[in-house]
Order: sequence, then C-alpha cells, then structure tokens
Amino acid sequence: GPAQASKDRCRVAKGGTALKRTSTVLVAQNGDRVSACLRPNGRRWYLADDNGLYNTVTIDAVGRSTVTWTESYVPECKADCPPGVNGSTTQHTIDLRTGTVTDA
Repeated sequence: GPAQASKDRCRVAKGGTALKRTSTVLVAQNGDRVSACLRPNGRRWYLADDNGLYNTVTIDAVGRSTVTWTESYVPECKADCPPGVNGSTTQHTIDLRTGTVTDA
C-alpha cells in the first residue's frame, strides 16, 4: 500500500557504519565493503572496498541521487616497490538512479 511505498529501505547493516547520510542517500561501510543506497526504495550499489591499509575510500560529495568518492590504492610493497610500481588515486561519481559510474 501507500505506507509501504514511503518506507525507508536504506539501512546500515548490523556491524556496519554510516559514512554519510542525507534525506535521499545513505553511504555505509560493512567490513571492507562501501555501498550507497538511494532512499526510500533501498536500491543499494557497491562502491569499493576500504581495508584501511592498502585500499581506502573517501566520500567527497553526496547529492540528491549521486555520490562522488575517491579510491586510493597503495601497493603492498609501499616504499620498497621496484621502479614503476606505484599507487593510484581515482575519483568516481555514481548516479544512484541508474548505477552509471563516471570517472573524473
């Protein structure tokens, strides 16, 4: 019924953490997995993994139906890497209505 249509289906999973929360978007982390959810329908999209050591995710901006985040990767060899083995930083934006991801 109409009451069900407006029920918020975006929730932080047990043991998870809300990283950003607006009236229309919830970005949460559960374990290493970072995901975003568009309210109220509860459509959830995987963004990236953040293990806090080699792969990190920073939520840069949350719009009405978009999330922009930066993924950073540091190779396990860190300062002892051979020449040419480097980390990377990439910024992405997802449209939570369609799931379309664009890279900056």
